[in-house]
Amino acid sequence: MPVSKRKRKSKYSTSSPLSRKKPTIANAYPNDGNFLEQTTWKGCKTCIDGCNSSCTCQLDGKHCGPSCACPPDCAHRIHLSCSCRGPCGKACRCLKGGYACEKERCACGCAPLHLRPFPGHEVKESGLLGAGQGYYATEPIRKGTVFGLFEGSVVRHNGETDYNLFDLAEGYSLRCKHEGTYYINEKRHKDANAAFQYIEGPRRREVVAIATKNIQAGEEVFAQYTATDHAPCFLTTPLVGEYVLADANGEPWLGQVTKVYPRKREILVDWLLRKQDLHHLPNEVATTLDLEPGEVIKTRWWSDSFGMDYVIQTVLIGNQQPEGGLSNNSWWWGGKVFNACNWEIENKANEKGTKDDGNCSFM
Repeated sequence: MPVSKRKRKSKYSTSSPLSRKKPTIANAYPNDGNFLEQTTWKGCKTCIDGCNSSCTCQLDGKHCGPSCACPPDCAHRIHLSCSCRGPCGKACRCLKGGYACEKERCACGCAPLHLRPFPGHEVKESGLLGAGQGYYATEPIRKGTVFGLFEGSVVRHNGETDYNLFDLAEGYSLRCKHEGTYYINEKRHKDANAAFQYIEGPRRREVVAIATKNIQAGEEVFAQYTATDHAPCFLTTPLVGEYVLADANGEPWLGQVTKVYPRKREILVDWLLRKQDLHHLPNEVATTLDLEPGEVIKTRWWSDSFGMDYVIQTVLIGNQQPEGGLSNNSWWWGGKVFNACNWEIENKANEKGTKDDGNCSFM
């Protein structure tokens, strides 16, 4: 989940104080749709007899919604309805407005999001190099269809990087369960066939997956985890010190960026070795390196420069093994360093370097 893993700041800005503006609908609810600038992720809880100046929705600058405790005829409630016949799609007024349909008002008869049956899917190895598990549709999904949502628990979040979180409101994130839509891997909006959207539902604010193209049975689903005007998690130009996953003759390799050549669109990396990569080393060297699954070892002076077209994505390398072990979609970790210039490297074409020349580059 798909940063947190999904920590992103809203592109919208808060309006000036309400007292300085005329009381139009737009000015009364300046944060409708600006979810990450709101401080609550669920409707007002104490307005059973009607909303007043202490209503958390009003303090957040948004309408009351399906998860609010206020009466259905509350003047601050959003009054959207759809005339959809059958499952709602891209033309649904409620979906466009970011609110779940309500049986009392809508013609579609859709069940609440967290109780709704979604199209079938399966989780298996992704076709995206180095991505781990992926989400595949097992039946056709029409463009505009809500086909899944993220489950999990809402937690306080202070902004640290955590790839298991999806932000819901200012200071609050959804800690995603490792199931279903969590395994949707990332591609740019223009290349993806799905997108994520916030929906105000009867339970809380939900994060749902919506098809942006017709998806066929057996097709893998991709979405971008950032707003349309931001780059996705895999950056077009990594920064010095970041880690990248690169395509080395069809095999994914990890490297740390040590230099960037913007004009050439090239980068220089020091390679990192996983347990399954140790067979590339001489046997007498490989047998001395004891790596656990998921652990990587950094190398010094074992480097290559190559074009950005070979970069699959940027990745996160931790300094220690994460609690609970690694799942199929977890990032790597490591703290050991291996000096590649302590032994002579040869390849079939020519000798690229020795421990004396300080240039042990090969790929």
